[in-house]
Amino acid sequence: MKTYPRYSVQPFSLWTDKTRSKDIEGSTPCAICGRPVKDDNQKATWVTVVNGGDDWAKNEYEANNVNDDGFMGGWPVGPDCHKKYLIKQEA
Repeated sequence: MKTYPRYSVQPFSLWTDKTRSKDIEGSTPCAICGRPVKDDNQKATWVTVVNGGDDWAKNEYEANNVNDDGFMGGWPVGPDCHKKYLIKQEA
């Protein structure tokens, strides 16, 4: 069963005008802080944002339910934010 990363902050909750002012061609904003993440960054973790930006997809159904009005698609989480905000799952 695939595990879906969970974070201690909501999607887009740390975006600021300062971080968003750095749009770089060939990048997508980090789903947590808004800093550009190069689209070819192998260290980025891609997640699906749901509930109109209020939550992270918890399962395969949410991650693929493109017909849900709150589905916002895939977003990268940069390696710094991933390390800092990831909720460690108990095995």
